[in-house]
Amino acid sequence: MDHRLERVEEISLALHRAIQVSKVSVIIFSENYASSTSCLNEFVQTIKCKRRNGQFVIPVFYCIDPSYVRKQQGTYAVAFAMLEQHFRDRIHKVQEWRAALTEATNLSGFDSWVIRPESKLVEAIVEDVLRKLNHISTSDLKGLVDGLRKLSRYYALVYLLFACSAAQKVIIALDDVNTAFQLE
Repeated sequence: MDHRLERVEEISLALHRAIQVSKVSVIIFSENYASSTSCLNEFVQTIKCKRRNGQFVIPVFYCIDPSYVRKQQGTYAVAFAMLEQHFRDRIHKVQEWRAALTEATNLSGFDSWVIRPESKLVEAIVEDVLRKLNHISTSDLKGLVDGLRKLSRYYALVYLLFACSAAQKVIIALDDVNTAFQLE
């Protein structure tokens, strides 16, 4: 039995569950994001949860022009040309990925080239997540949101990752998740 395949399936199931139950998803679009079919599939699932459950989705364009994502230009054009070749018998999948990316660029988000330095970007993302959590605040979230406001902004995002994901309220999609434990 291939243990690597087993691990990938375990991560995929854990990530699928995390996306389903999250209230807020922060998606970090990077230069090579579109070259990962697993990232694209997870993102499509996130967009479906946004439509179905009202999940908040916050796009962050990290060192990539949002218009490149919207119009699938630059590295996104190269990635999609390869995807179209690879998925020519399932071109609807490629169209679904393209539509989801276009939808994401129409959402309010953050551009790392506009908000500098990175510490200010992290602070802005944390503030936005907190506003969204306040919007849906229930008694179990109230203490979390109040506690986050008291933390230094530098540590708030890290705390947010652990506290909120443990409470299954926020998921931040990173492209280097390699164990299911990182999602728990």
